[in-house]
Amino acid sequence: VSRLRAAIGDGHIETRDPGYVFDLRGAETDHVTFAGLVAEAAGQPPTVALGTLEDALSLWQGPAFAEFADEWWAQPEVARLDELRSGDGSQ
Repeated sequence: VSRLRAAIGDGHIETRDPGYVFDLRGAETDHVTFAGLVAEAAGQPPTVALGTLEDALSLWQGPAFAEFADEWWAQPEVARLDELRSGDGSQ
């Protein structure tokens, strides 16, 4: 748990009976950074947007939430990210 705390930053893991609670609000995660870059690109001139979208796509390393893609709770976020990645969706 201490290594996980070091990796995601202080204040995102709380010790509670009978274990731990993860609160990732405000944490920098790839999927949040990706969505933010896509949204940022939408308001930029095309030549600038291209670089921003390339930065967003560089964060991808396989399917979104691959290890959880079949879980009911992950499917809406996987679909949203796949739409953003393909350019078929909007925020």
